[in-house]
Amino acid sequence: MTSWAKANSSSTESSLPPPRGLICPLVSPLAEDGRIDHRSLKRLLAHVGRWADALLFADLRWGEAVELGMERRQELVSAALTLTDGRLPLMVCITGASLDQTRVLEDEFLRAAERIAYRGPLYAVDYPLVYHGNRDLPRLLAENDGGRRAPLIIGNDPKRVRGLKGPAHHCNIRTAVLKKIASVPRVCAMIFRGSLKRSLDYQAAVRMRRKFLFYDGDESVFLNKPGMGGVVSGGSNLLPEDWAHVIRSSLGRCDTDRQVRSHQRDVWASGELLRALHRLYRPDPAARLKRTLARSGLIASEATASGVSAMPEEWGAELDRFLQRYDLT
Repeated sequence: MTSWAKANSSSTESSLPPPRGLICPLVSPLAEDGRIDHRSLKRLLAHVGRWADALLFADLRWGEAVELGMERRQELVSAALTLTDGRLPLMVCITGASLDQTRVLEDEFLRAAERIAYRGPLYAVDYPLVYHGNRDLPRLLAENDGGRRAPLIIGNDPKRVRGLKGPAHHCNIRTAVLKKIASVPRVCAMIFRGSLKRSLDYQAAVRMRRKFLFYDGDESVFLNKPGMGGVVSGGSNLLPEDWAHVIRSSLGRCDTDRQVRSHQRDVWASGELLRALHRLYRPDPAARLKRTLARSGLIASEATASGVSAMPEEWGAELDRFLQRYDLT
């Protein structure tokens, strides 16, 4: 039996705990004709795989999940399962434009894993406010709990949801709703973006779940005040080793005092670099990071699912200076 098939039990905790540390949400590399670029995907995986604690595919923010459409997302997931071959925990965003699409994407994800007898740890990631409101959300998630389902990581990203649904909709999961969601055994973690107050309220809401994790979805927040679950870092597509240094220090993974001192020096240097990179792509994360990766030679094209974005000339010059300064071309 595959490891993800063992994930659900009758207890209030999933038997497959979520990974801690550096979660790399890979961009979805596209060829000029718009199809998934398998060569670039393989190259990106080789670059990131040594340093990441888990990989996230088709993420709502970095992987352009909704914009990719159903066919390309299914192709991307199949390629991800084949190329990773169980070597790292694998997370796949299943959020669709509707509830029906979301369920189709999850079913296809699990069928693809079964077809190749995938034996690595698998997790589904869902941003349910994209296609559903807060009302009845715990019941909706509980209905899909059990059977041959992967552990579920919930995403809260108000800015991204607002961009997809419009400002009239509620774009944060309500604290009282999260408390009920936490009673669903399959739900094991959350990718969080939002205010400090909401973060504290959320942590209090799930205190009955000892193993429940929160991942920082905002890299700048993690760099200033690291959380103990880890970080979903788009910048790790380009700089996985630097992010690994920061994570190792933040989560206390150094074995000796000498390693601690060495890593502190690395972290100070890495932190400056990572903040500089984050400032570059923050206004338009997926498009600007893709251009950065293309300029550095990690992917062949900067094409996005919605077409190549026009970039200000001054930003292009700033990017070139950054890549040259840190010898990243």
